[in-house]
Amino acid sequence: MCVLEHVKSCLLSDPLRAEVPQIISALCDRLLDFDEKVRKQVVAVICDVACHALNAIPLETVKLVAERLRDKSLLVKKYTMERLAEIFKVYCMKCSNGSINPDNFDWIPGKILRCFYDKDFRSDTIESVLCGSLFPIEMSIKDRVRHWVRVFSGFDKVEVKSLEKILEQKQRLQQEMQRYLSLRQMNQDGDAPEVQKKVLYCFRIMSRSFADAVKAEENYQILDQLKDANIWKILTNLVNPNTSFQQACTFRDDLLRILGEKHRLYDFLSTLSVKCSYMLFNKEHVKEILLEAGTQKSAGNTRYTQSCMNILGILACFSPLLLGGAEGELVNLLKDDDEIIKEGILHVLAKAGGTIREQLASSSSSIDLILERICIEGSRRQAKYAVHALAAITKDDGLKSLSVLYKRLVDMLEEKRHLPAILQSLGCIAETAMPVFETRGSEIEDFIINKILKCNNKAEDDAKGSWDDKSELCLLKIFGIKTMVKSFLPVKDAHLRPGIDGLLDILRNILSFGEISKDIESSLVDKAHLRLASAEAVLHLSKYWDEKIPVDIFHLTLWTSEIRFPQAKKQFLGKVYQYIKDRNLDAKYACAFLFNIIGSKPLEFDEERQNLADIIQMYHQTKARQISMQCNGDSLTAYPEYILPYLVHALAHHSCPNIEECKDVKAFDLIYRQLHLIISMLVRGDEEAKSEAGTSKEKEGGILSVICSIFQSIKRSEDIVDAAKSKNSHAICDLGLSITKRLAPKEDDSQRSTVLVSLPSMLYKLFEKNEGDGSVASDGQTWLADENVLTHFESLKLETDEEVFSEVAQDEELKPGEIDGNEMPLGKMLKRLRSQGTKAKKVKKNTSLPAEAKNAENDVDILEMVREINLGNLGVSNKFESSNGHEYFPSKKTKMDLKQEKGKKRKASDATSVRVPKRPRSSSAHTAFRAPADPDISSDSKGKMSTQKKMIEGADSDLLVPSLRKNKSVRAKPKGKFSDRGHDDEANELGEANDSDMEKHDVLTETDQIDISSNVKSPIGLAGSRKGKALQDLQSAHQRLVDEISKI
Repeated sequence: MCVLEHVKSCLLSDPLRAEVPQIISALCDRLLDFDEKVRKQVVAVICDVACHALNAIPLETVKLVAERLRDKSLLVKKYTMERLAEIFKVYCMKCSNGSINPDNFDWIPGKILRCFYDKDFRSDTIESVLCGSLFPIEMSIKDRVRHWVRVFSGFDKVEVKSLEKILEQKQRLQQEMQRYLSLRQMNQDGDAPEVQKKVLYCFRIMSRSFADAVKAEENYQILDQLKDANIWKILTNLVNPNTSFQQACTFRDDLLRILGEKHRLYDFLSTLSVKCSYMLFNKEHVKEILLEAGTQKSAGNTRYTQSCMNILGILACFSPLLLGGAEGELVNLLKDDDEIIKEGILHVLAKAGGTIREQLASSSSSIDLILERICIEGSRRQAKYAVHALAAITKDDGLKSLSVLYKRLVDMLEEKRHLPAILQSLGCIAETAMPVFETRGSEIEDFIINKILKCNNKAEDDAKGSWDDKSELCLLKIFGIKTMVKSFLPVKDAHLRPGIDGLLDILRNILSFGEISKDIESSLVDKAHLRLASAEAVLHLSKYWDEKIPVDIFHLTLWTSEIRFPQAKKQFLGKVYQYIKDRNLDAKYACAFLFNIIGSKPLEFDEERQNLADIIQMYHQTKARQISMQCNGDSLTAYPEYILPYLVHALAHHSCPNIEECKDVKAFDLIYRQLHLIISMLVRGDEEAKSEAGTSKEKEGGILSVICSIFQSIKRSEDIVDAAKSKNSHAICDLGLSITKRLAPKEDDSQRSTVLVSLPSMLYKLFEKNEGDGSVASDGQTWLADENVLTHFESLKLETDEEVFSEVAQDEELKPGEIDGNEMPLGKMLKRLRSQGTKAKKVKKNTSLPAEAKNAENDVDILEMVREINLGNLGVSNKFESSNGHEYFPSKKTKMDLKQEKGKKRKASDATSVRVPKRPRSSSAHTAFRAPADPDISSDSKGKMSTQKKMIEGADSDLLVPSLRKNKSVRAKPKGKFSDRGHDDEANELGEANDSDMEKHDVLTETDQIDISSNVKSPIGLAGSRKGKALQDLQSAHQRLVDEISKI
């Protein structure tokens, strides 16, 4: 600490001295110190110097400090947020006098907003920082708006979503607070029970905006007992949208002064006064944003113009009252020729039109005509917003104005002018005003079918056609499909809309042929686009019409992922993932991830598997909640295993050969791979991204039992769609049961205790019971259940073992950002290390000595040996800092070094792309781990060596290989060198994936086997004297490791 204080003094006295780069580099290293107080002090030093002279600290260093927002220590995280806000405040003051280049620190608010998803922050802390710490208190609203416009232009989707969530919570709190204040005003003279119930309900709703909802509800009840009229007057003024920023600040200060710092509600009301006020954004901000939009438009800056419109759109969604008083400016901007401004104002009117409709009507009588013109002549997005704006600004939900517009739109169809906008407007009218649409809906459907969908577009030679080469007619067909789909998705009473079967027939044909009829000619690109559009239409319809969608259309939709254009697959699976995550789509559509995933590129495979894992995890959580609440306990619909019957049925109808005719076992390899992938993920989750808690053996056994029950139930059922496919389903179930047996622990008897479960009635029905004994008919096992056949499947290299893609990945060159000492993503490093271990295991199986060849060389301290192997593998790099589990810097090993190492240490066929550093040949020349406290430590100094040894021992648990770190079966906490200090927190922060534990066998790489010697007592690493001896039986070592841990 004293050293850091001295460093700060030096930097503050002369920020431009020659030694500054070296000092800052050393400070950055200390950001990863073991001690949270040291990390906090380093943040303080760097931020103090930055606030003193912004140019004295490199921008990259400040960004490195910002990474401490994800520190495992709450103390460091909160302090880092405060100091980053202070840096931004200084930056704002410097920008106002033109002494610094703008945009340098505009990323800081985004970093702070990202902390909204951190359970230690939530909206309580974030909003307080945004309102009170981000800008100088004396800064004008105009300058604040300019900074917000620049900042918002750089937000990504996560940061925008965070701001929306904060404003959404704020809106809910403000509405409930106004309701509570009204109830309290009405109930001043009495104590009516009904009013008290409503008050308590308001408290419950408002308390959800706080991190500790229970404590917040208690504080609300204490607040309700306060009698000081000034407090209630201040709270009433704070929730008033007409209160200015300066007035709100004054009211808040007065409130806290009345209470006093010692009052038990001081902290609570300090937070509440910010959350229920309009200090973050108010009407002054809105007016300045509108002016700024005009300024940026005149300057030709489309980026900042778009940013202005985006901010207004968000405020219109979550704070529509702030648009009051700006109606005249909105109408004037609506008449602007700039497309960005026009679209932005239309969005604002669509969201806030209902709130400001009376003022809009008085400010302009021509706004209806302007909106109607845009519905016809504008872009599709403008037309969409214009229809919703018309419905919002009229008292009868737009029925009158939309009726006039609707008649005009239908009459213009035959002219075939502005068809994209007209079709969009008709679809939006169907959504918002179904009674209006039904008056001439049949005319619209006939026009779309006969005048658009049945049109030919003579196909040219499109063998080399690009995904973007779709025709104008193809676009019109897609727009027509979207209009018809919207007509069956009205806002109210969608299930009452007749005629869904006709639309489903059209979608079936397009999914099958790429056109409404196989006789229609078009290019392969157009057909692919139309198939994709139809598949997305089915996804949309599924929200309300899932029971009406036939099985064959469901199957055709799943097979959309097999379209030959990768863009189509990516877009479709992205929609499936998002809709399921938003609870707008049934989980059975997740089967689409299993089609065409086998054999895809490694990056695509990883992304699709991760998305599938997210869905499985989400439904596991839903399942856990239902079990804890004891509701629908017998229903499989909330279980992730629920997708298996749909997958088996789809495979049986799509890619499974006829089990009675085809006897080639290799023809079923693909199906086995698909089943193994999904079952292993259901049982064990995605092993690349498992949570630290992992999946317990009990849970795995329960999941396997459910899976076996599903397969056994299918084997006792008949395919309703096509009875001839029943045998295929039974064969697939035999493969599934063999996989569950393979994944289950040896002592597990889940397959013998299975019970029948209910299957989807649209897919299967139970076989009729045999007359006489009343048993259920079953055809027994198919030939795929034969032991010899299963032996073939078990010999396959499966995707879940990461062998299929590891060979390809190892041949790929590292990206520039992953070499020359730059940071490699930790997940990728772990993946490559695991891949290396897998290949070593394969080599070991082929070349290991007989088990009888045990001698004294095996009698070593296994725990010590493995620990030091890990230090040798992972700790040689001078840049490696594992102090608190946040960073990993691979060694600076060149490609030529790696090739030489391959030639010396292992066969060329076993080479991997992981940069495995050479082991130190002597303890005096090298160290396996360089202590971060002293990067220049000398290994020949006994005192320094002792310090380094202690550092190694303290960091030991961080450096173990994943199979040791994540072992769930061993919970005893070893003493001394194997203390597990800070282990779980560090892994959680990094988001490390839990590896397969002992069941996947702990495997050392071949280089590990070569370099291990009898000198196992060295605390520094593997010395040169070890290389003459090898580990002769890896399985025996593994068993000894388990025994040693058990003894401890």
